[in-house]
Amino acid sequence: PSYSKFAVVDTVPFFPGGTYDEAIPKPNDFLEYPVGKWPLRYHELIPYLRAVAAASDRVVLEIHGESHEGRKLYNLYISSAANITRLDEIRGDVERLADPESGLTTAQINGLYTNMPAVCWAGYSVHGDEISGVDAAIQLIYQLAAGTDEATLSILDNVITIIDPIQNPDGRERYLSM
Repeated sequence: PSYSKFAVVDTVPFFPGGTYDEAIPKPNDFLEYPVGKWPLRYHELIPYLRAVAAASDRVVLEIHGESHEGRKLYNLYISSAANITRLDEIRGDVERLADPESGLTTAQINGLYTNMPAVCWAGYSVHGDEISGVDAAIQLIYQLAAGTDEATLSILDNVITIIDPIQNPDGRERYLSM
């Protein structure tokens, strides 16, 4: 599907009945081909990630590494603006919960769980020939960053989604260049 009124393809939203914030950039406005028509390339993905992060108070974009061939590896943290504001605090709480030697009592653990959203990590295209992963990631990113429907807002209030949109950019670029 396309979210762009300029793309000559289906304009059905990713989420049926979904509504979207027009201030958030649409994937197809950054891609050479509409989402799903042809696999998007690394050089198309990264400007889109940066644009979404700049336009949305729901998104934080971070570099978490570099590929063997020197391409930056990114994570997007997407949640409600309130959760994003508390991102460092929530990271600290998750680290405390994961540490078996933290000394937390059952009451403290329950208190942390009560006051923090769930955390979901989604990694896409670990193998170079996994074509649909990055394209699926870009649609999920748009849905969570721009969606204004009740279901999306509920997810954002209750979950921090960490999206690694392309785990193996070198392999993908090599495969797409064949």
